[in-house]
Amino acid sequence: MIKSERNCILACVNFDGAKFVLYNPETKHIYELDNQQKPEAFAGQEVTVTGTYDKDTKTIHVINIRPRVTNTGL
Repeated sequence: MIKSERNCILACVNFDGAKFVLYNPETKHIYELDNQQKPEAFAGQEVTVTGTYDKDTKTIHVINIRPRVTNTGL
């Protein structure tokens, strides 16, 4: 049984052939990621990805991924 969003994502990637992508909700654009190992630790989280974008393949060459820092106002 899949009991969390994270587990659902990991099951789709590991067993159904899905790929990790970066989704920008402001632009509603999906970005392919060239590295499929780095995003696994952040499945289902909001993240900041550092890398370069290849317009021809529409893929981000991932250099780094880190959890998104949110301003809590404290």
